[in-house]
Amino acid sequence: MSTFPRVSLRPTAGAVSSGRTAPAIPFNAYDLMPLNALEIAAMKFLLAIGLITALGAAPAAAHEFLVMPAKMQAEPGEAIAFDIHSTHVFFKAEEMENVESVRAALVAANGKQSLEVSGKEGALKLEGEVSTDGKPAWLTAHRLGQTWSKTPRGWFQSGRSENPDAEFTNKYEKFTKVLVNAEAGNAFAMKPVGQALEIVPLTDPAALNSGEEIQVQVLHDGKPIAATVSATFEGFSETPNTFAYLTETLKDEAHGHVAKVKTWAPGVWMIRVEHRTADTPEIDEHVLRSVMLFEVQ
Repeated sequence: MSTFPRVSLRPTAGAVSSGRTAPAIPFNAYDLMPLNALEIAAMKFLLAIGLITALGAAPAAAHEFLVMPAKMQAEPGEAIAFDIHSTHVFFKAEEMENVESVRAALVAANGKQSLEVSGKEGALKLEGEVSTDGKPAWLTAHRLGQTWSKTPRGWFQSGRSENPDAEFTNKYEKFTKVLVNAEAGNAFAMKPVGQALEIVPLTDPAALNSGEEIQVQVLHDGKPIAATVSATFEGFSETPNTFAYLTETLKDEAHGHVAKVKTWAPGVWMIRVEHRTADTPEIDEHVLRSVMLFEVQ
């Protein structure tokens, strides 16, 4: 079979920093490997899907919603500063959500704690601070649902009754969570926190090393669903809406629908899913998005 040169998705040692600020990977950090014609066709198909998704997203709702702690590990009682932002270039704040539309919380084995966030005028992110007991916890945020209508006159944050000429009217709702104080062998990280759309790890994130797979399940209202799963890591790309990994859930007898993501570089990873449902006569679709973040050593 004829082969063609390609750049592989396997960075050489030292190509990616494991710290919070990960540089973009230079071209010469990759080794060349052969790629057969079938693989090339598959890659072109996946790239086409990504392009179509990006072009079809609503301008007002296409940002991903992230919660980012200043540190992933903290001593008992030590404060962790965090920010909540929306962005097209992952891990870089581009837009601050209305504070009235955001709910933040720390979910730990000993319960759930609501958190206050605030944003300065002209800032690109909301900010907050939380102290933990040093044990694993999920820092979570919820961007409440917003209804948007696409009309010949443009986009409007209002429903069909206010926009009878709307091509479509959708409600967009977003969830995000990040694992702090990860501890290998602690099963808490693999339990759901109760988000309406949630990514739940079935593999211990704290035990992951670069190059290993993490298995995840996608829950909608607590029930496993099939989903397309995208993932990337901090520093992978400065290009908007660009992911390092794309897969889908497969049927698993033990857990239902399960996806596997190969974490092929160290650093902070994010896994992202979307689910659409019909909601009410007022809207065409309820679009839910969810992001899970964790660190890979």
